[in-house]
Amino acid sequence: MSQAKPVAKPVKPQSSWKERLKFFFTTLISNDACVEGRKKPWYAPVAVALLSCLIATTPTMASFFEQSGGTLMNSPTYGLDNALVDFDEQMADKGAVLTIEDNQLIGDPKNASTAASEFKKLYTGAHEYYGYFYDVKVVSESSGSSSSSASGSSSAATSVVTVTQTHCDLIVYYHSGDSTELSTFATTILGDVNNDPNSSWKTLTAYSTNTLFLGDNGFLFVKVPTGTSSSVAEKFCQWNSSYIQGFNLADLATKSTHGVAYTSARGTDDYKTETSSAWSELLDDGWNATKIDTAWAWTGITLAIYVGLTLVLGFSIWLMTRGKTNPFSIYSFWDCQKIGYWASFSPALLTLFGFLPFFQSGWALLLFIFLYGMRVMWMSMRSLRPQYES
Repeated sequence: MSQAKPVAKPVKPQSSWKERLKFFFTTLISNDACVEGRKKPWYAPVAVALLSCLIATTPTMASFFEQSGGTLMNSPTYGLDNALVDFDEQMADKGAVLTIEDNQLIGDPKNASTAASEFKKLYTGAHEYYGYFYDVKVVSESSGSSSSSASGSSSAATSVVTVTQTHCDLIVYYHSGDSTELSTFATTILGDVNNDPNSSWKTLTAYSTNTLFLGDNGFLFVKVPTGTSSSVAEKFCQWNSSYIQGFNLADLATKSTHGVAYTSARGTDDYKTETSSAWSELLDDGWNATKIDTAWAWTGITLAIYVGLTLVLGFSIWLMTRGKTNPFSIYSFWDCQKIGYWASFSPALLTLFGFLPFFQSGWALLLFIFLYGMRVMWMSMRSLRPQYES
């Protein structure tokens, strides 16, 4: 008897890196290639999906990290520039010492005075606040009774009335305690001013002014246009910047928190510009920690949304291929997930258009959701549409 010859097992040809790279780029524009991607090892589509989510998150992440607390000083200022100049000069002229030490507003460390006692140098009267008040004379004309002349013509007498109106562009309060107590105090004050006509702060009701709340751990800046009841910008900043440790806020009349001395004389427009720049630096430094925390929080939220979206769209592909007569019902749940993963990369690349100047930060968040959903819908209508033979 002749011995049977062993049959060699067929060896599956290994694809080269060029073929794998070509397939990857094909999936960017071809839905059929994404469907074929279900046959690839699991780690390839998973890596593509994770990379896609990270790429799609970058415009949102960058938009939050690029934010600046100093934007509160941008135009229109609603009188903040003049008001802050007066506030700085009042602190310097009245000898107020509001020093930041170890991330705290402590007053004068040499005389062991508190911030509360130092702040009292800035106001007089019953209300414990500093206010930048100024009077404006408004001239109006009104027509009186008509009078007849000898020729029989009549003319209306016009009277000129001058009314003095008091305006206020900034109110500054000090309140001891942590950030929570400062926020509660600010809510009470702003609520009284805007909503309660019988408030003890009713003298400010007509002004709806910009407000600065100084606290032990930080300060809250509220920008409110005159004649409105709601703010257009709010920033809570902390005294934790390295630039302001040991800095006296009264020195803002002569230099910035970064040590840049003013070169312009008081009362000039250049001096006002230098003061606004100094406060912009202070807001930017004080808000930096909040900005970083907010940026990482939104980055995590956005990444979680995109990962969840990828799983949901893979699940929707699986649902669309169900049915006893559907020829694609042989695709497993995991096959459909891999198809969706391969389809995610090109929408992620298009999301990078969110870096363009005319794109708002909110659009970048929605762009990936829209583009990814459109591609899966198009795939379901073309590559995964059942075609039955007659």
